[in-house]
Amino acid sequence: MSYKIFSLKKLNPINNVFYGWKLVAIAVTTMTLIITPIFSGLGFFFVGLEREFGWTRGMLSIPFSLARMEGAILGPVEGYTVDRIGPRKTIMIGLLLLSIGFLWFSWIPNFMHFILAFCVITAGGALGGFMPLMAAINNWFRRKRSTAMAFGMLGISFGGFLAPLLGVAIDEFGWRMVTRSLGIIVALLIFPIGFSVRNRPEDYGQLPDGDVGIESEEYFESNSPEISISVKSALKFRGFWLVSFTHGMSAVAPVTLGIHLIPALNDAGWSLSLAGSVLFAQAFSTAIFQLLGGYIGDRIRKEPAITVCCCLQAIGILVLAIGLSMESGAVVYPGIMIYGAGLGGRVPLLISIRGDYFGRDNYATIMGFSQIPMNLIMMGAPTAAGFLFDNFSSYTIPFVGLAFLNIIGGIIMLWSRHPNSTETPSFTSKSFWTRSNPIERNING
Repeated sequence: MSYKIFSLKKLNPINNVFYGWKLVAIAVTTMTLIITPIFSGLGFFFVGLEREFGWTRGMLSIPFSLARMEGAILGPVEGYTVDRIGPRKTIMIGLLLLSIGFLWFSWIPNFMHFILAFCVITAGGALGGFMPLMAAINNWFRRKRSTAMAFGMLGISFGGFLAPLLGVAIDEFGWRMVTRSLGIIVALLIFPIGFSVRNRPEDYGQLPDGDVGIESEEYFESNSPEISISVKSALKFRGFWLVSFTHGMSAVAPVTLGIHLIPALNDAGWSLSLAGSVLFAQAFSTAIFQLLGGYIGDRIRKEPAITVCCCLQAIGILVLAIGLSMESGAVVYPGIMIYGAGLGGRVPLLISIRGDYFGRDNYATIMGFSQIPMNLIMMGAPTAAGFLFDNFSSYTIPFVGLAFLNIIGGIIMLWSRHPNSTETPSFTSKSFWTRSNPIERNING
């Protein structure tokens, strides 16, 4: 491994806003566009397809599981593409695929076309959204990495805010017209979004966080050098695998609930518009705790914080399962908000900790390789939940299973460590019981 030493001083005092924060705004907009239909609002399409074609829950879940297999296969390719051609071009390719996928989906005549169109949509969403945008933010931030990523991923929460409107639109115009409109909107935004993205601050004579270099005679050696680890080296570290397994076990929940929560509420007698209010409540909780997670991640040790968030997710899912079995909104809403708190807190922590561990140079490729174990863990969950419902007419068993996976994922995170640390958990990450070093005090004023 190699290390890059940056000698920095306080933020550049120029009046212009640091581009990194503009990039965060671009990430929010783009991820809202992508997350709303293919994550937060997926259950509404699920109900529409069930009504039109009469497919069982198990059948409808198959494409979502195949999409996870696709993610495991293409993850390293997507990451390598981002690191080699840059986030900008990758995003434009992804949005083009997403537009084609939506348009194809709006015309599907049978189940096979549904599977193929959905795989194109998920590939486009991955290439056009989360991975390249997080890689770009990782390039533009270092000290404020967790906070910037937390703000950038607000698109996930905004998708939850807008999902109820998607349900209303599907009720009013039908799922085909809504999907066709999404394809046209995405096509129109390919160039405006793509050309707004800048890959790295060094390409524009800048440094991460908006810092500027000190004159040569004022250089001093940093006690916190930026780490840069190769993909081969990263794969040998315990932390890579434990973060990947924790991420996969905790992400099983949103992947499965994104598909089955709306149908579960609909079965319990909730209208689509009322079910949308549950997504709104989750989004509200997720947004607040996402920002809190980002703030905490830049100030304390991330590993135990991730454990706490995974356990919160588990508690929320169990309460949600009880509420659905009782058909009680008084239990469902607290459950979904507890779950949203855990989800919001853990996501920026799990994404930014990879930047802390492995640096910026190969971030996307390393993230891509971590997609293999993550997606293999997530692959069977949506289909299993669907088939369990078909056989038992209840989501209690799959929801309890989701909670169990979250607890295991949170516990194993405590054995993760930074590649440059011999301690477990990592003492290299900032912690509330250690004082910041002189360089950090100087930078932060």
